[in-house]
Amino acid sequence: MRDQILRSAQEQLGAGGYANLNFAVIADHLSTTRTNLHHHFKSKERLATEATIAHIEQDNALLTRFVAQNPGDFPGFLTTLEQEFFIRLERDGVDGLCICTQLIRDRSAPEQLRTIALSYFEQTTGMIQAHIEQSKRAGVLRSDVDAPKLANEAATMMMGMISMGQIALASDKRDHMIAALRGTLINWVKNYQT
Repeated sequence: MRDQILRSAQEQLGAGGYANLNFAVIADHLSTTRTNLHHHFKSKERLATEATIAHIEQDNALLTRFVAQNPGDFPGFLTTLEQEFFIRLERDGVDGLCICTQLIRDRSAPEQLRTIALSYFEQTTGMIQAHIEQSKRAGVLRSDVDAPKLANEAATMMMGMISMGQIALASDKRDHMIAALRGTLINWVKNYQT
């Protein structure tokens, strides 16, 4: 039951941030009672924190695996990441793809929760930067590439893809828009390859 509650909370957080998290909706979704939910999680803040930490751990494991699959190959990493994005977009939509950005901008979220989310974003950007440096040493990326700048650009591109995915799913031109998104990261990084 605890894992089901966390998954449901992650869906709500991904769809609308902390303000969207609601025990009654989760209880209804899981055909249980609010009392049962409170048995597992004493407060909304505790539930949000544990759901966010679980999401971060899953996301971090995925990104770490993609880096390991593409050592010294940042373009390969982006290719793998983009493929996963489209699998998730088709399977689940975009809700939950980036809980942390929802929380960072949600002023109703407790400061501790926003700090956890921001810290993870900074950690992820740091991991991307380290992979870029490794790719420069491997000769895959140009030696003059500014790794911190490129890492921020990559994060911006990824967040942009998530936003465009949301727009595409709401559009009557869904398939066309999704097709236009394919290759975005891969084509962008070509500017920095040797």
